[in-house]
Amino acid sequence: MAHRTRKVTVTVPEDIAATLEQWRDSGRIKSVSQYITSQILAGMNRAAALRTVESACGGADEPKRPPLDEINRARRLLELPPFTEAEAEAISAEAWATPTAARTGVA
Repeated sequence: MAHRTRKVTVTVPEDIAATLEQWRDSGRIKSVSQYITSQILAGMNRAAALRTVESACGGADEPKRPPLDEINRARRLLELPPFTEAEAEAISAEAWATPTAARTGVA
């Protein structure tokens, strides 16, 4: 089944736009729109995954974010920089504020 699309305007810094266009022109990405869509979906999937983990830690009614040291241990394994407490809290709050359909991609 084909997905409906809608044109939206996204403003990015000039250096990012130039890099995306260079990647497209060199074949590294198929299109700028497709790449941006995939990155947005990846972020939505991360939020959904965090919500699942938090539900397991604290239940659906009272989500509980995993301890910061556990989050950063996992991030080290993925070769990602550690989060501060404020960053972890902000991501957790964003994950729980996102409607279920948006998190899962199900309409």
